[in-house]
Amino acid sequence: MVNPWRALPSTAPHVLPQDRLKVEAFNAKLPPTSPYKLEVETVIPEPFIGAVSSATVVVLQLNPGLDPAIDPDSHADPQFRAALFANLCHEQTAWPFHFFDPRFCDSHSGGRWWKSKTRKLAEVIPLEHLAQRLAVIEWFPYKSSRFKDGCTVPSQEYSFSLVSAAINRGALIVISRSRALWERSVPALRSYPRTLTLSSAQNVTLSPNNLKYNGEKTSAAWERFIEALQ
Repeated sequence: MVNPWRALPSTAPHVLPQDRLKVEAFNAKLPPTSPYKLEVETVIPEPFIGAVSSATVVVLQLNPGLDPAIDPDSHADPQFRAALFANLCHEQTAWPFHFFDPRFCDSHSGGRWWKSKTRKLAEVIPLEHLAQRLAVIEWFPYKSSRFKDGCTVPSQEYSFSLVSAAINRGALIVISRSRALWERSVPALRSYPRTLTLSSAQNVTLSPNNLKYNGEKTSAAWERFIEALQ
């Protein structure tokens, strides 16, 4: 399937042409200050992170969060902005999981967030290795302070195809949030044996205490996770 994100406008609004009408219709129903508003004027969508076509572990999430006090400035940083667009185009870079890039992991809110969620993991596997092996795919690509169901866009089909491809190559899938949504969108997930879940859907920390295998919190979950990343 052709990557639609190569066509993302570099100037606002940062929304794909095929998604625009649905995004505008969804936002039109909301109050101007609604936390559910899809922000496309000041930030760039983040439908996925990392080398999604080759990563050995893929984390499935719901949608990219938005901090309206911080994210617009981060996305205006030329270096970070370039990394975001390189990620959307699947360009080969030294740090495909760009939030682990030393330029961004401490200076940008997303980098600090991901470092906090992978702290235990980084004790076992260096960030430069994780940056090659770990990827994230969002169910919905556009950023908002809070998620509200009721909007689907054509570009989601590309994300779903990336998940299907990950299944076909035998990647380990971590369903961190919204399992029912993901299984409806990618039915092969229902019977795929190489999946893990989290103990808390509100806490996406990738740690021994938060990973579950076959619905149980067990050391086997962490062992499978580490093995897949090595």
